[in-house]
Amino acid sequence: LLFFVYGLMMIVGFLLLIVPFFLFFTWYLFADIVLVHEETGIIEAFKRSKIYTNGFFWNILKKMGYMELIIIGIAMLLGLIGIFIPPATYLFSIVWYPINFSITTIYRKHLFAHIKSAKQQ
Repeated sequence: LLFFVYGLMMIVGFLLLIVPFFLFFTWYLFADIVLVHEETGIIEAFKRSKIYTNGFFWNILKKMGYMELIIIGIAMLLGLIGIFIPPATYLFSIVWYPINFSITTIYRKHLFAHIKSAKQQ
């Protein structure tokens, strides 16, 4: 019984960390875009981001999950290349992070425009 209760406590504790992460990640994914493009305050940007994502939660989470898997795959591929060519690891780390940030930002902006147009219809 002790191990059952302990296991249950670990599962609940894990869920209490993971579930809010995905909720907040999805709800507030567009807060920075709203802040810049709609010229709002910080609190209002968070509120509007949550409003925009309302009804699209699973779609956004799925699309961002796919995007992250692609990015992780590319990073792993670059890491494998770095094993065989050690100096390349340093070069990849310098080049990859700005590219990763840029790709993710462009994708989020595109996703935001799509959701915003769908909300206005």
